Amino acid sequence: MVRAQRSADPCIVLVGATGALGAAVLELIGEHRMRHREIRLVASAQSAGREIPVGGRTKTVHDLEDFDFAGADLVLFCASEAVSRRWVPVAMAAGALVVDASGAFSAHPEVPLVVPSVNDCLLAECPEAVAVPSGMTVPLTLLLDAVERWRGVRQVVMSTYESASGLGHQGVDELLEGSELTLSDPGAELPADRFRPALAFNVVPAVDRLMEDGASCQERRLVEETQRVLGLPDAEMAVTCVRVPVVSGHGATLFVETGDPVDRQGLVELLASLPDFVVHDDLVTHDGRVVRDGFVTDDGRVVRGDRVVHDGPAARAAVVLRDGKAPGSVPTPLTAGDPDRFHVGRVRVSPHTSRGFLLWLVFDNLRAGGASTLLRIARIALASRASDERLKSSPC
Repeated sequence: MVRAQRSADPCIVLVGATGALGAAVLELIGEHRMRHREIRLVASAQSAGREIPVGGRTKTVHDLEDFDFAGADLVLFCASEAVSRRWVPVAMAAGALVVDASGAFSAHPEVPLVVPSVNDCLLAECPEAVAVPSGMTVPLTLLLDAVERWRGVRQVVMSTYESASGLGHQGVDELLEGSELTLSDPGAELPADRFRPALAFNVVPAVDRLMEDGASCQERRLVEETQRVLGLPDAEMAVTCVRVPVVSGHGATLFVETGDPVDRQGLVELLASLPDFVVHDDLVTHDGRVVRDGFVTDDGRVVRGDRVVHDGPAARAAVVLRDGKAPGSVPTPLTAGDPDRFHVGRVRVSPHTSRGFLLWLVFDNLRAGGASTLLRIARIALASRASDERLKSSPC
């Protein structure tokens, strides 16, 4: 196989460009999150011919069945598992680096499953394809990796609350259609093609199909991906995935049993130090005082209303600040803020044991849990491949 010739900026192909995740990827690329010399949009025959604005320019969507991957440096797959299983090998044969977010290769032994800042060292080996974990796996592994090094992880109990956009535009459309129908006619039969039973004004205690042991495919995927990324195949995890009638934004409750005792302030500082995490918490000053609804001035004073309540520097990592104000204490999909970060709140040490803590996690599943992670993996992988090619081309 001959790799495509590359200039400094890659030619990108986006498969699934008209889907919910693909739209989020294009949104970030339009914000200059990914340098490129050319971008080609690909989708099903149903979407072929559509024109989509990307960074101020209009691009036409190509039919995947007729598309030629020749000349592509990077191919991003944001479509279904079936699409990836068929077309990823084709893109690889054309010499492109493939980054796949479908889940089709998350357990493949020859395809690294990568979370940046946890195991992106695997990209130094210049793989031809990289798998992106599910959106929930990304913040979970970032958190558990840090806790494992800090106090050790003995057991994880997690419940997820996953929005309709986890099933793309069709999932959102079905939720909205069912909600409108219920409001106009409470006795109407609701659409239930994507969610069974219907999701509108409901909570469905399973994401994806159930297997013989009673677990859902999503629950098994979350456990297996977490174990693989962390390199902890025997990690004890109990997970329940729930679908909730929210358009976009996933949430989760988490209990982690640790090997050594945990103190709350140390835990909050650890969480706030994680890449792309925002801790929504009361401000904690160095002398241990708690300041509710406060903010930090440029010279380090803690202020509430018109009154200075602390003249010393605020605890550096007790809370991550945006625009000088402390985030609210309980983030939600509607109010969390920055869509490219993971938001944590209700942080507390277990009342029953000091070797355990609980928290609430919420994030934009299409941006922070999907597109941002995918593009970050792509940038690291492209840099590794470029470095490897420079070494091979340099004289001995």
